[in-house]
Amino acid sequence: MKRFVAMLILTLSIVLYGTGYAVEKEALNDMNNLDVLMQKDTVQPEKDTTEFKFKDKKVRITEDEKGTDIEVRGDDDQWDFDDEGWDHDWEDDDGPRFDLDFSEGDEFDLHWAGFEIGLNNFVNQNFSMNYSEGNSFMDLNTGKSWNININFLEYDLNLAANKLGLGTGMGLEFNDYRFDNQLPITKRDGAIQVDSSYAGQDYNVDKAKLTSTYITVPLILEYQVKPGGSDNKFFISAGVIGGLKLGSHTKVKYEKGGDTKKDKARGDFYLSPFRYGYTARIGYGFMKVFANYYDTTLFESGKGPQLHPFTIGFTLSF
Repeated sequence: MKRFVAMLILTLSIVLYGTGYAVEKEALNDMNNLDVLMQKDTVQPEKDTTEFKFKDKKVRITEDEKGTDIEVRGDDDQWDFDDEGWDHDWEDDDGPRFDLDFSEGDEFDLHWAGFEIGLNNFVNQNFSMNYSEGNSFMDLNTGKSWNININFLEYDLNLAANKLGLGTGMGLEFNDYRFDNQLPITKRDGAIQVDSSYAGQDYNVDKAKLTSTYITVPLILEYQVKPGGSDNKFFISAGVIGGLKLGSHTKVKYEKGGDTKKDKARGDFYLSPFRYGYTARIGYGFMKVFANYYDTTLFESGKGPQLHPFTIGFTLSF
């Protein structure tokens, strides 16, 4: 009976704490020593650890009562835990690991996976950033309208001599659109309009923005070469990129009556749930730049100004 109870407790613990919860192999094999198992369950801190490997990098995500920590190390580095009881070697076969690089070979390596940071803005149907008077509320403060992309999955296929290849993957795209007039947008009468309720003298608005999150999937054709026998690659690539909206909200920060307040409203704001566009990339060594342009308008047809988002920024590849 004790052995059955111990097995039930252990199974529930593994399900609740996730695959990253570390229990030493010796304790798992010694089911006759219930005291040892219970001691390890109670004295270890509650940490949920997930590790995965991407190319020559190792990424560890640890969640505990203090928050979430993300560490990126070289393939030869060992994790440094303050608590010896949580020491975990990457080469140990116990913990879950995921290799997110599905490249066919080491020679051709698509430049998609990594972190990207850029600036957002819009153009109208005539590829102009000069909006009509009725759409002027969509003017952006470009210097504060940030785009951050985390491209976490990559697959590439060598087509010709390790210089020309095709690739795809997946990423998360986070967009901030900071309005220049310091007023947010809202849904009213079946369309997007400016929220003029914050324009009164009682409000001293510090910032107003629209934020959206998309999951992205590209299809990219890339040419790359190592000039002059260099270890660094020069590359140029272009392709299409699709997106699926995961969420959106507006945020307003203001002072009223001497108090600083923040209003955050979640909603769809008639943003296009699916979109597609084009991406172009070029770089050499650590200098990599990208540009994305979406042929799909920011808002659904007939629900708001017909504007096309675009982004220009820098890339830090894995």
